[in-house]
Amino acid sequence: MSGNVDSTRVVLKCAIIAGFVCMTFFPLSRTRRRARWANCAFVAAGLIGISAETLSLMILMEWLSLSLLARREIDRVLHYTYGLLLLIIFALIVSGQLRGTKRSRYDETRKPDP
Repeated sequence: MSGNVDSTRVVLKCAIIAGFVCMTFFPLSRTRRRARWANCAFVAAGLIGISAETLSLMILMEWLSLSLLARREIDRVLHYTYGLLLLIIFALIVSGQLRGTKRSRYDETRKPDP
């Protein structure tokens, strides 16, 4: 690690990446019922968040050597990406799909009608 990188920021970015990994697996929970679009939104937000934070971490750790112009463009795209993530999460909150509904035992044992 280079000398000018704050280790707290690195740990925070790694924790955020781990949070997005968990968010990607939320739709796989069999204890909650959500709409299909909400499951897709969870997976999309998780994958977008993982890739954005990984790119941000790579820039912070100076693993990528970028020109000043490229750095500005990537920072701008990352800001738009974070806005998109907030929009997806806000849509899940407003629609009530963030928590989902608890599945009852009846839902699991009920057979679909032909």
